[in-house]
Amino acid sequence: MSQTELGSDVAEVPFVRRRRGVTLVVAVMAAASLLAAGCSSASDNETSEGTGEQGAGTTDFTLAAEGDPTPGGKIVYGIEAETDGFNPTGNRWAISGHMVAQAVFDPLAVLDADGEAQPYLAESFEPNADYTEWTINLRPDVTFHDGTPVNAAAVVATLEGHRESFLTGSAVDAIASVTAVDDLTVLITTELPWVALPSALTGQVGYVVAPVMLDPATAEAASRAPVGSGPFKLVEWIPNQRWVGEKYTEYWQEGLPYLDGVEFRPILQVNSRKQAFNTGELQMMHTSDPATIVELRTLAADGELQLVEDRGEGEGELHPAEPGQ
Repeated sequence: MSQTELGSDVAEVPFVRRRRGVTLVVAVMAAASLLAAGCSSASDNETSEGTGEQGAGTTDFTLAAEGDPTPGGKIVYGIEAETDGFNPTGNRWAISGHMVAQAVFDPLAVLDADGEAQPYLAESFEPNADYTEWTINLRPDVTFHDGTPVNAAAVVATLEGHRESFLTGSAVDAIASVTAVDDLTVLITTELPWVALPSALTGQVGYVVAPVMLDPATAEAASRAPVGSGPFKLVEWIPNQRWVGEKYTEYWQEGLPYLDGVEFRPILQVNSRKQAFNTGELQMMHTSDPATIVELRTLAADGELQLVEDRGEGEGELHPAEPGQ
């Protein structure tokens, strides 16, 4: 399942962190089954169990897709919390923050079903013999929502922003320098061999942001009006009420996203979120509440909703990756 086949919001792209063992569940109204047409799925009432390893660890109940995905429509997605802003170098994102961030930003790499980092916004990652230099080749003709190019200068500025950040700097401590070789090529040198560098770029420190978000004159305002290259472009954000995005028509993945729009609603009380889901006010919701998860599993087993459950990733904090691993 690709990050954008479900509006870029169902599967969380993890960042560099230590796990706390939280189970995350995403529930989808059965009436919205067309959203899962791009996913591998079990048949009705069938359980698919993972192994507990990263990239698996799931117990999913999904309805079989009827035909190909149908473009269009909008979903309203209930999330657990609000976020203080969307500048990845300066704002702290919990699970809810990452779900919104995935709609507006693209990371340089993503994890595949086996937990291996694969190029995403980058076209390739090429290490030298001892993994102390990494050449990142970017995809051509990709633009941010404001029309500026996603180029080497933008990647360098983003990573330098993290290196200078009190919040995220420790996650990239091993980086010695970041330079633009040409318009679509970035060279990263590290203090020590860093085999897993692409994995470190699958989340918060790997999201590439438009220059307006890092310019000191505009950064504070831009954290409330994020500009990325992701599948959805911000329409409005009213904190503690809703975050609304519309389809970015110039998105680099042809044919995606399928949805015309997405709305995230932070509903802190789990019972209120569940009630809004049950009445159809929300088409999707996520929760880490154990009692609610048990209830949703039962409803999913009866074919009343679709369930995607992730035991492999939980709430966490940014930590530096271990060089040489």
